[in-house]
This record gives sequence, C-alpha cells and structure tokens, in this order.
Amino acid sequence: MENAAKALLIAGGILIALIIISTGIIVYTRTRDLEEYESAAREEEQVRKFNQEYTAYDKKELRGIEIITITNKAINNNIQNPETPITIEVRINRTDILDGLQPNNYIFTGSAINTYNNLKQNETSFKLFKEQRFFKCVSNQTEFENQNGIISQMVFEEIELEPRGE
Repeated sequence: MENAAKALLIAGGILIALIIISTGIIVYTRTRDLEEYESAAREEEQVRKFNQEYTAYDKKELRGIEIITITNKAINNNIQNPETPITIEVRINRTDILDGLQPNNYIFTGSAINTYNNLKQNETSFKLFKEQRFFKCVSNQTEFENQNGIISQMVFEEIELEPRGE
C-alpha cells in the first residue's frame, strides 16, 4: 500500500511539473508573439510617419519653394540613409526665367543634383523658381520600396496657373 501511495505522489508530482512547464511554454510563446506584433506595429508606424513627410507634398498645386523643401529633405535622407534613397524628379516645361535649365525632366536628388545646385547659386533664377513657378505631384508615379513600403520616388510636373480673378 505504501508503494502505491508513493507511486501516486510521484505521478501527481510529474503531472504538476508537466502542467507548470506547459504553462510556461504557452506564456513564453504568447509573450514572444506579442513582442513581434508590437515590433511590427512600431515599424509600420515609423514607415507611415516617414512617408507622411513626403506624401504631404502630394498636391495639385505647389510653389517652387515646396519643391526645394522636399528636394532638400530627400537629399538629407539620401546622405543619412544611402540604402533607401529617395528620388525627386522635377519636370520643367518652360525656361523663360530659369538660366541654364532647358525643358526637361530633372532628377534633383540624383544625376541632376548639379543642375539643382547651379539653380541655387543663380540668385535671380532661384528666387523666381521659388516664387513664380508652380508644380503638381504626379501621384500615379509615386513609388514605394517593395520590401518595407518606404517611399522611393516622387515626380513633380510644372503647371501654369490660371490667373485668379480678384
């Protein structure tokens, strides 16, 4: 009888140990899953905030100064994060007031950065570009990186505004 009682105690102890171990494994797994979910949510929020800094310029009417602002933002990003560069393409249609620029598509953050720098150095052209040129974002040409969803390209096209009646 004593052996049977001891066997029951041992079996009960083993059963309790298995329950405790199983509970520990379940708690660990759920905690890890929650941490992974929270990490993914944080990453997604960071991407959303990052993209929002650029998609704020997805408008039908922007001044040249706003093009310069987003270009500078992209240039700074490309210096700090060369693994995720952002391209800002600016399509210029007229050259009547911009010395040195021909009607063309200029990638202000890439190969045409010299064009952008030359524009900045010509005070008159730069002032006129900032104040008297208007652009729109070509929304259907905005691109996002496939892996992480970060914005990778925006295209802006020069527009002519209709005179507004006063």
